[in-house]
Amino acid sequence: MSETISTGDPRVDAVLASLAPLETSPVSEHVAVFETAIAQLRSTLDDAGASATPGR
Repeated sequence: MSETISTGDPRVDAVLASLAPLETSPVSEHVAVFETAIAQLRSTLDDAGASATPGR
């Protein structure tokens, strides 16, 4: 059983939660799940960088 991890950012927490089914899914499905998670995390980082950049 997996423990729930909280990062303090609900967008990141949602991505982490989306990885939970990997424990019981076939390995052949893992790549698609990881690609989606990476895209979501990149988007979150892009949003954070844009809000931290002066003049944007």
